Amino acid sequence: MVRRNGRDGMKVLIIHPCARSDPRGFSAWSSDVAMYAASLKAGGHEPAVLSTRVYDESELRRAIDSTGAKLVLIHAISRQADQARAIGAFYATNYSGRTTVMFVGPHPSAWPADCMNVAKGVYALRGYAEHLLAPLADAIATTGDFFSLPGLSFPVMNRFYHNQIETPPPLDARPLPDRELTNYTAHVGDLSDSIGAEIDTSRGDYHVGDRSQACFDMTQPRTGVIVPFQQRTPAQVLTEAVHLKSLLPGLRFLGLRDEWCLANAVWVRELCSAWRATVGLPFWVSARPEFLTESTFEALAGGGCFRVHLMVESGSEHVRRNSLGRRVSNSHLYYVARACRRFGIALIAINELGFPGETEDLLLKSLATNRRMHPDWSLCSIFHPEPGSAIFQRAETKKWLTASSYGVFYDPDVRVDQPWIRATKIDNYLKSFNQFIYGEQSLAMTRR
Repeated sequence: MVRRNGRDGMKVLIIHPCARSDPRGFSAWSSDVAMYAASLKAGGHEPAVLSTRVYDESELRRAIDSTGAKLVLIHAISRQADQARAIGAFYATNYSGRTTVMFVGPHPSAWPADCMNVAKGVYALRGYAEHLLAPLADAIATTGDFFSLPGLSFPVMNRFYHNQIETPPPLDARPLPDRELTNYTAHVGDLSDSIGAEIDTSRGDYHVGDRSQACFDMTQPRTGVIVPFQQRTPAQVLTEAVHLKSLLPGLRFLGLRDEWCLANAVWVRELCSAWRATVGLPFWVSARPEFLTESTFEALAGGGCFRVHLMVESGSEHVRRNSLGRRVSNSHLYYVARACRRFGIALIAINELGFPGETEDLLLKSLATNRRMHPDWSLCSIFHPEPGSAIFQRAETKKWLTASSYGVFYDPDVRVDQPWIRATKIDNYLKSFNQFIYGEQSLAMTRR
């Protein structure tokens, strides 16, 4: 039995819900779940991990009964949100008063709050909050008062309240992910040779300081404290890449998924200059367009980057400037598209529709911008605001929020029901987005 401050450590059950089928081939293993386990162990507690394959209530019941857990943590991210909600509702209904149920997820607001809508009486801890899990378990084991924890979301009389997220500890002060407890090798061993793996280049709550979530009120953003972007050093990312390559002999490529990872040009040059010799695998990268310059493209191409996932968000300058607070011009988007072709790098444009203030004319301009960029593929979803952000509060005041306003990324049921354009029209544009961009013939060729 683990001892902490003269008492037994708490038994904690961490549940990693099964993901919905994903054509991009994500593995079932989660670095976030491994971080939760490592942080709880470092705090003197006893975590156990259940990675579900299907929603099975008997399995959920056996897991909590066999561990005797007084705290259940449910990992909540986009591809697993449906399962996470159902699991949370099951425990809240059947184990109320016997255990504390908490959704945990890297997203600063939307995912945990979304799950709370369905699983009544369940709390949420937002952001990269593994450093708060041991204090949370301590509080539950002693006073039971954990409502002052940073990043906590909790319901009071059918209304959600969200504590501000604090600056997390430096990267080097956090424990390494517990790969053994989370069965890392067993999970990634299911990947085929054609599938790649992803690397988190950051462990900071960079979403919270993102100006695009402080819309309509740029002078007083309400997303919480502005958190400095923490980024692993190039040496740390290279070490992680080499480690993944050794664990997966058939690995064909790697991905750097943080959209802010190209913010530091010196960091990019240092990473890319050593990538080819150290790792020797092609890689893709998520990027905001403002970080893509000629020198950045030269570094990426030299390092072996084969694809850029570009966060276009909206192809309308008016929407980007007035709704998202982003000062990126369409001419720069066109430059990025040309540069990708010139350097032989594939381009995926990531868009959203249905921003507050977006009329049908502005939406058509967004489509026209994507059509002119002509990326290799365009992804699109319906915009939803993060709870606690200024744009969310404005939409709530105007009564634009639907019941699914906390809903699932890339799910057409999520929307801000606004007066400028009918929801049915947004649905139609979403369903036919790529037909508008490429036309039927080009679309068929792109899908081959």
